Amino acid sequence: MSTPRFRSNGDRTAARLRKRAEWAFTATQRRAAHDRAYEHWITGALAPYRITRALDAADLYGPRP
Repeated sequence: MSTPRFRSNGDRTAARLRKRAEWAFTATQRRAAHDRAYEHWITGALAPYRITRALDAADLYGPRP
């Protein structure tokens, strides 16, 4: 039995579709995280000392070099 002539093209198309689905999923997750952060900010749950703690816990720095 021989392989179909356009099989590799179909594989590429399937890979593109999978990649688009991954991107869409990631975009949805980012949007949800943004919405949660906005909700915290609006309700006052987001406070500067919490940001400082999170940056310190991850060994990150704020806006200053």
